[in-house]
Amino acid sequence: MKLTILNEGIIWKDPRPKPAALVAAKGNSVALGGGEILHAMQVGTSRQSPDVRCMLTRSFDHGKTWSEPVPFPLETAANHTPSAALFSWSPDGALRAMLNCHKNVGKDDPRWKKENGGWVWTDSYWCESRDGGETWTKGNPIHPPHPVGGFSVVLSPIVESPSGERMIVIEPMPSDTVETLHHEAAVVFNKNGSDKWAGKAMMAHDPAHRTFYFDPRIAKLKDGRFVAFYWSHDTKSDTSLQTTIGWSEDGHVWSNPRTLPFWGFLTLPLVLNDGRLLAVYNHRREPQGVRCAISGDGGQTWDMESEYVLWDQRVRRIVGERASESIARKWEGNVLAEMFTSFQFGVPHPIQLDDGSVFVSFYATLEDGVTHQRYLRMRIS
Repeated sequence: MKLTILNEGIIWKDPRPKPAALVAAKGNSVALGGGEILHAMQVGTSRQSPDVRCMLTRSFDHGKTWSEPVPFPLETAANHTPSAALFSWSPDGALRAMLNCHKNVGKDDPRWKKENGGWVWTDSYWCESRDGGETWTKGNPIHPPHPVGGFSVVLSPIVESPSGERMIVIEPMPSDTVETLHHEAAVVFNKNGSDKWAGKAMMAHDPAHRTFYFDPRIAKLKDGRFVAFYWSHDTKSDTSLQTTIGWSEDGHVWSNPRTLPFWGFLTLPLVLNDGRLLAVYNHRREPQGVRCAISGDGGQTWDMESEYVLWDQRVRRIVGERASESIARKWEGNVLAEMFTSFQFGVPHPIQLDDGSVFVSFYATLEDGVTHQRYLRMRIS
């Protein structure tokens, strides 16, 4: 793989300095064609504050300039406020949005812990747009099954299975402590467009509750199979492991997770137009940053000689250089406490644009302390 950075910059950053500046995290983009990109981001006074909401911004020139953000116009019976959006396309060409409405509490609430950042519940909805995200249908509630010791969060947009069912990926968050949580990565299905999502299929699960398969992220390969990446974590030693991968023909039956040669804490898949599988991931070993690697056979083998560093956290900038090392480090407390209170970059999301380039959004924090949405656009050959 040869990688060339074409351009990079800021999607949105609050112009006010800290501590007044709002935080923009958890971005997700969709290419609308003709150079147009719709980008959703979670904005609030902090990453997990009770006031977080999903904001939309739009670019008409492949990401070089962006419109002023506006709130996602979700209409629900319960008047829930969306926190984050995930986009996909329906078979008939409608733009779909999967919306998570997080309930976060402040530090003065007894439910707030470093291990949850105040995140205590999520309600989920989906809606559609026929005009590129300008207007949306009323939100349809999703009621996924909840695990022992936690609540479910939807981690994927709606995906169509080979049988015509709609499917979504769910992952649990702990209601109390991670020790009491029965963690599982799973898929649930919807056959007729109703509010009921059932028929849970296990993607990855350790019955001994030692290995957790965090952040399952899926894509559909050119041959029709589904592929999933997992942030694998040893709960006994609080040590994150190398990324694991699984495959499924139909979404119902998944292969056992297989270890990959890179360290992605989380990893996002993108199937390129030529069929290659691109992995873009947070590298939270030393040196920290955002990296990518590529597979020419659906994730079976990887060209690790061409692992690239996209964002280098040491210098806080885009570099586009080949990776040279990966050194273990200790968490600041434990993994969940660091994730909710200390991470200063992350959640990369790759899409391919109509000119063939790859657009990657992520959040980052520079020396001024303002966490914001950034992007890079790259050519891969």
